[in-house]
Amino acid sequence: MLVICNGAPKAGSTWLTEIIEASKLFEPTPEKFQKVGWEKPTIDEPGYEEFFEHADYRQRDLYCKQHWRGEKKFLALLADPDIKMLNVIRDVRDVVVSRYFHDQRMSTVKWKNINEYYRSPRGQRQFGSYLSFQIFWHSNAPSPLLSKYGEMRNSPEAAIERIFNFLDREIGANEIRRIATS
Repeated sequence: MLVICNGAPKAGSTWLTEIIEASKLFEPTPEKFQKVGWEKPTIDEPGYEEFFEHADYRQRDLYCKQHWRGEKKFLALLADPDIKMLNVIRDVRDVVVSRYFHDQRMSTVKWKNINEYYRSPRGQRQFGSYLSFQIFWHSNAPSPLLSKYGEMRNSPEAAIERIFNFLDREIGANEIRRIATS
């Protein structure tokens, strides 16, 4: 099985990935298919087709973190019984704040404050990108598990149990607590 931890940037896909990693039930996607320089295993877009032709996700339990949006080829994956997608959504205001601080750390352009960032072309692009992502997945995809960032934060153990039920993997209460506190 391949578990795809999918979400718009800064929406919580890293957290979903860390939950899957902490379970130790899944392996990262093979390195030859991963995006270079990314901390979490992410299938590189140019190698997308090669991955689905040659990776052995039908024989091994693998996971990856993605920011897949707006393309029908990603929807086609949901018909494959050996692929499970976890999507995460987060309050758009929180995404914009998180993205602001991320861009402040990573960008050569610096904004005086979040209001200036939000009104900038980059801030508007990020806001629009997030909304497009959510509209695409909510409009087109009936089968991924949808996790809400706020619910994951407020009730991590319930969210973890829900995730592993969706993946048809039984984990006990002690393991759920361990993952929640890791």
